[in-house]
Amino acid sequence: MATLACFHICYDEATKAACPSGFIPLFHDNRIPDLKEIIPIYEYLKGHRWLPDEFIGFFSPRFKQKTGLDFRDVFDAYDRHKESTDAVFFTSYWDAASLYLNPWEQGEFAHPGLLHISQSFADRLGLNVDLENTVCCLNQTVFSHFIIGNQRFWAEWSTLVNQYFGQIDFKDSPFDQAVPYKNGTHLVHPFVIERFASIIALSCGLQTTQHLDHIRALNSELSRLCLAMDDCKKRFMKTAERKQLDVYWASRIRYMEASKLFTRTAQSYLNRAKIESHKTFVRVNGHRSL
Repeated sequence: MATLACFHICYDEATKAACPSGFIPLFHDNRIPDLKEIIPIYEYLKGHRWLPDEFIGFFSPRFKQKTGLDFRDVFDAYDRHKESTDAVFFTSYWDAASLYLNPWEQGEFAHPGLLHISQSFADRLGLNVDLENTVCCLNQTVFSHFIIGNQRFWAEWSTLVNQYFGQIDFKDSPFDQAVPYKNGTHLVHPFVIERFASIIALSCGLQTTQHLDHIRALNSELSRLCLAMDDCKKRFMKTAERKQLDVYWASRIRYMEASKLFTRTAQSYLNRAKIESHKTFVRVNGHRSL
């Protein structure tokens, strides 16, 4: 019989006392602050004895603030998908996950240098993936480690994290790069590892899905646009029909802020495209924006 355990990562007595109903406190002593929540997740999984068909999830104290969701939403998603998927994502910043082509493009925009390090790590593992140009839909994208997953998913995640630790656990590691973060800098590690779930979804043959109920329920102009653009990415991934990417890019040009639009990934695609910009719509290679 499938079971679900959801852990609320606590930093101090205040966050422990504020553990929401349904969640289990998991203390984080922050002894390696450069890795943020990776250490308590990794160490818990390393010592865990799995039950048959068990799902485990990890959530920071800002889960409710970032997503508007609570344990009941997580349990409902688990109950719906436990038989058909290896992991369910509850991403924060779902608009960015939809509007950018993939989480590495978004990560490179927010933390310049992340893409190169992520690609270098993937290459060292022998993964045949082009992180700059690969397409990821919401079912393959999660920020903030808001995930519930089964043993197969977390085993893949733990393996990747262990291999990454091996790359940074020596003096002058090329992966020890500081990237912009908020008003200062931070070592790139947690932002690279945050995207391991997407690597697993792309390359390990596991099924992952995104909890979308709260996004659909918004029924706002932004949520409808993001879901429609995500549908374009899904159809491209299924059919390889170039029209779907053209519509996605035309819509992105039409609606996305210019300062966030022209990443290296965008330039790589659009430099080879025919773009027509009109007052109320954009066409890319003859295909009109949503």
